Parts: sequence; C-alpha cells; structure tokens
Amino acid sequence: MTKKGEREEITIDFILGKIYRKKKDGTLNEVGVKDKDGYLRFWFEGKTTSNHRYIYEKYHNVKLNPNQQLDHINQIKDDNRIINLRIVSHSQNNQNKKKFKNCNSQYKGVFLNKITKKWYSQITLNGKPKHLGCFDNELEAFQVWKEKALELNKQGHCFHIPV
Repeated sequence: MTKKGEREEITIDFILGKIYRKKKDGTLNEVGVKDKDGYLRFWFEGKTTSNHRYIYEKYHNVKLNPNQQLDHINQIKDDNRIINLRIVSHSQNNQNKKKFKNCNSQYKGVFLNKITKKWYSQITLNGKPKHLGCFDNELEAFQVWKEKALELNKQGHCFHIPV
C-alpha cells in the first residue's frame, strides 16, 4: 500500500501482456484478478482498473474514451499481449464473439430450424441479421457463413472465424 501522494511503481511487459507492482523488497509481483466476466483487473490509484485497457493506453500513450471498446483478437480475455488488443466499435466487438452456448449447432452462425429440419446460415452485420440461406447439411451452412465472414473481414469487419 502506498502512502498518500506517493506514486506506485508499475512495470508492464507488453510482449507478455503482464502488469507488475514493485514490492518494498524490490521484487515484482504480477497484478490482476479475474472478474466475473473473465477479464483481469487490478487496484490502482484508488480504483479498479482493467489490465487490458491499462496496457493498451500505456503502450499507445493514449487515454481511451470510456465508450471505446478493446477487443481481444484471439477471444482469450486474460491474454493482454499488446499484439492481441485492438480498438473496435461496439458492433465490431459483437461480431468477434463466440457462438452462443445454447445454440443447437456446433458452428457459429448456424442453427437448425426444428420445423423445416433445415440448417439456416445467418450473419449479423451492424446489429442487423442477414439470412444467408438454408441447407440440408450443417457444415454446408457453416461454409457459407465462413465465406461471408471472410469477405466482410476484408472490408474491415472483425468476425472471429473458428478453425
């Protein structure tokens, strides 16, 4: 704990995406506790701070606007390496989400219509769902979604495409 008016000594390893606090004996102690959503947070200058935002701001020497969002490119919420962080819009951040857990398909962007027994392919762009077709085969529906996502990524969108 630092005394009032005394600055904490913080060290950042941008390559590993780690933040360290210098202890009184001179050793470094990694900081960050996972919150309920899986993001690392630490106590700094009287408030809780997100590790990924702190790392991004210090590396780029900027102060992010509270409504600016950072995306973990590989979708691992505690991987705060600088190469894994990018500023995105809210819409782009939503595009990079994994498929819903309660989805009846093993693939993102695909769901089974229980009435027609067809696999539907759908992609959401700027908050609006776009129907890509219905198929007899689940994998075929996913391939259509994947092709559309790749095409949109070339236009600057941020769809995470599972391997």
